[in-house]
Amino acid sequence: MLTSTDFTGLFNQRFFNNFLPIPATNEILLGSKAPDFILPDITNNQTVRLGNY
Repeated sequence: MLTSTDFTGLFNQRFFNNFLPIPATNEILLGSKAPDFILPDITNNQTVRLGNY
């Protein structure tokens, strides 16, 4: 069994930046139109645009 008690480098600046993450913001109101965006369609090697539907 591998057990490490060496915690050097664990508590660094990156750890403290991610310890309390910034909560997500939602600027889209319920019932409003979704923003137009493009997603890749890997199966057909093309892109799919939300505005086309």
